[in-house]
Amino acid sequence: MNLDRTVYYHVVHMGDRSDLTREYERAFRDRWMCTKYWHFLGEPSAIDLYLDHEPHNTPLNTVPLVAGYARIDFLQTIGIDLFREHFYIGRVVNDKGVTCDDFVSFRGKHWLLIRGNERSTYRRCEACGGHLYFPIGDHYLLADRLTDAPLYGCNLGGFIADEEVYKRITNRKWELVEFVELPVLDKPQDGHDDLPL
Repeated sequence: MNLDRTVYYHVVHMGDRSDLTREYERAFRDRWMCTKYWHFLGEPSAIDLYLDHEPHNTPLNTVPLVAGYARIDFLQTIGIDLFREHFYIGRVVNDKGVTCDDFVSFRGKHWLLIRGNERSTYRRCEACGGHLYFPIGDHYLLADRLTDAPLYGCNLGGFIADEEVYKRITNRKWELVEFVELPVLDKPQDGHDDLPL
């Protein structure tokens, strides 16, 4: 893979975020979350999202700290089979308990950490040993973390796409979806040279 010519984009939702039903949120928190700093503990897998409303009719959305969800027509521009190859796919269920067939939830099988500058925060959770990182400043990817995958999950919601996937998506205009180009750097700018993420 020639990183000098490969461009990556953070594809992210820019509207209202979604919330889970209270009952499902409690069950999810008890099973999958470390409550010390509210971060996800679960192994990568598909997650069904039980929303406390009808899904927002936007191409892409997220339930913070849990998973993203997307409309099927948006994923068709990428290629459903390609997306399934790189993401775990689950159901989206509305507040009436009905599965919303026009949407799927997703979590990355391959995952990249979007990095930031020296003001970025990192800590190790004392309760569970998890790694907590939040990038501040200009965002970028590290070259040694990349594979030849065209799609990745990431730490800031949405997903990361290579230039070919980006071109497929942007052949059509999508409301409330932003595409942020991510430079690929050889060395971290945040002072955390040995992050295990």
